[in-house]
This record gives sequence, C-alpha cells and structure tokens, in this order.
Amino acid sequence: MRYNPPEELLQLAGSMAVKTVHGQSEVSVLIGNGFDIGLGLDTRYSDFLQRYLNPNFPVRTDAIRAMKDDIRNQIRNEGVSWADAEIAFGKLEFSNYPHKEGGVGALAECEGDFTGALKSYLLDEDARFFIPHERQNDTTHKFCVQLQNLLESEIAFPSYVKTLNVEFFNFNYTSTLDKLLSGDMAAFVQADAKENKRSINLVGVHHIHGSLSKDNIIFGVDDDTQISDQNVADASKQVGYLVKSELDSALQVNELASFIKRISNSNVIVLFGLSYGRSDASIWQSVFRAMKKNPLLDVVLCGYRKDPPVVSGPAMMQKLKSAERQRFAVSMNWAYDFDISDYVEHLHVVGYDFYESPIGHRVYSDPLGLGWFGHKFVRQSETKSSERVDET
Repeated sequence: MRYNPPEELLQLAGSMAVKTVHGQSEVSVLIGNGFDIGLGLDTRYSDFLQRYLNPNFPVRTDAIRAMKDDIRNQIRNEGVSWADAEIAFGKLEFSNYPHKEGGVGALAECEGDFTGALKSYLLDEDARFFIPHERQNDTTHKFCVQLQNLLESEIAFPSYVKTLNVEFFNFNYTSTLDKLLSGDMAAFVQADAKENKRSINLVGVHHIHGSLSKDNIIFGVDDDTQISDQNVADASKQVGYLVKSELDSALQVNELASFIKRISNSNVIVLFGLSYGRSDASIWQSVFRAMKKNPLLDVVLCGYRKDPPVVSGPAMMQKLKSAERQRFAVSMNWAYDFDISDYVEHLHVVGYDFYESPIGHRVYSDPLGLGWFGHKFVRQSETKSSERVDET
C-alpha cells in the first residue's frame, strides 16, 4: 500500500526544502535564570528574599506586612519553596490582608512592593556584570564560538547549511546576555567566512518577560486558575490581574506572539538554565506543539550544576544525561501525555563531559563557558551579611 503523508508534514517538508536551498538553519535559544547563576550572580528568588524579608527592610503598609508574614511562615513552618515565586505568589490569599479595596487592592499594593524591590535587587546584581569597552568584541566572539561549539557538538547539520540564524528568547530581566552580545558581529561573521565555517547570524534578542532597562518586567502566573484567592481570580478573568499573557500587552512587551511563531518554525531549540515552571505553561505548550509538528526538530537540553558531582565513569555519565531528559519529560507531563521515547533521537543533552581523575570522573556542566565570563567580568558582591535573613 502506498503511504500518503499528512498534509501538515508535506507543508513542513516544503518549508524545510526552501531553507535548504538558502543553506540556513533556524535556531531558537531560550535562556533562563541558570544563565545568570552560571555567571556567578545571586539571582535566585531565594537570594532576593533574604534581603526582602529582612526585618530591617522597610514595610510601607499593613497589607505588605501581612504578605511578608505569610511568606516567612510558608518558608519556615510549612517548608514551601519559593523557587517558583510566581506560582507561590499566586497562592497567597490577598483577601485576608487589610486593605480598604479588598483582595484586589491588596494584590496591587503587595505586587507593586514585591516587584519594585525585586527590580532594585536585580539592578544591583546586573551591575556586577561589567565588560570593559576594549574587551567587548573579543568577549562577544568568544561567546559565539562557545555557542557554535555547543551546536556543532550535538547537531549533525547537513553540509549545505552554512548559516545558523540564531534568535534568543531571554526569560531573565537582566541585561547580561545583551552585554555578552554587544560586540561587533560583522567581524565575527567575516572571520567564519574566511575559515569556511558555518556562521552565526544573530537575528535578535527578546526579553520575553520584559527587562530592567525598559522597566516593564512581567511577574505573574500563566492563567487565572493559578490564582488561589477567588476574588482576585474572578477579577482577573475580567481584566487580567497577575496573568502573563495580559501583562504582555498591558506593559507593551508584546513578545509572546512572535515567540510562538518563531518556535513553530525552528529547526533547533536550545533550552538553557530553565526550570520549566508552571507559571510559563503556555511557553512549554508552544515548545511541545513544535516538537509534535516537526518530528525532525532537534531540542538541546543544557545541563547546569553549580557544584558538579563526582561520577565513576561513562555509564554514570549516561545516567546523568538520562536524568536531564527525564526532568524535561516530567515537566512536559503535567500539561501533556508526553512520551519521551517518541523524541529521544532528537532530544540532546549537552554540558556533561568528563576527565580522568584518581577518584573518578568529575562532571563538567558549563556548555556556554559561563564560568570563564563570570570569573573575568563579575565584580564581587557588596551585599553585607547584615542584610541576610536569619533562617535559623
């Protein structure tokens, strides 16, 4: 019997054929907080909360004081992690906080205070990463070489692909990635052409959740079902309080639509330093739909560990890679019936390598070489120990 491929696959094959003629491959790189942490910045929510919950940190209103008490109680007494602060924030019962305008008024007051303090904290951290002007071009070129090596190590690009059109989607509010890519790309492309290597064409850098520089950071949940306070959830259905898709247009970030379009037309998707949190469920749904649409799509998972473990050999290395794939699969499972075996041939894991040592193999998990950039360009933090919260 003759096989008749689905119309969607025929269209996909036609689209890829057009790209083949032009010798280009579309690469989308999604960057999460692991990127800034890899550079050596203290940008975890737990780092921020140590300052924000400090008893000496100013409290403007009774509602904000009640919110802070709730956060402290969740962390200390209930063992609730605020690693995904957006989901945790959505679970707060704002109607219980004193405010003349009820739960919605308390939400507006508390969210404004929380994000305002978060901006201030991250601006301090962001300023610690500084590249001198005279080193900018060399630094950008070095970073692009790291990215090239990462891609070439895992993806078997056909010989006719000469250009990698790379577009970054940064989930961070900071400007660290922008700084790394601020050098002269033209000189880098010319050097690649001279050496007859594939070149990187930087299509753009998008701050999908807004940025500190534009003062339009998006802090919220994926939809109103992730808001526990029923009064706030009901109001959100009308005007989109705390919902990212609504904030995307209200704060004039306007990145979600272009992201979804780009992801659906990518040949390669790189995921770096991401937690796959539920507060970005729509984002991961877009990635999953792209994987289902294009069985030839390559997805690269970049492992990152601040303190790499010691393992005993190549078999353990494969175990680590398998665990990274499984972490991604589990993250997909809460939204979809995700069978990792359907994608395993095109689901790559990078960032794990090893070298011989007397006690085994030390895991290396820094595929973009962030440790080097951090060592060169991150200034020492000026945060005093007195600003830290006593968690004992």
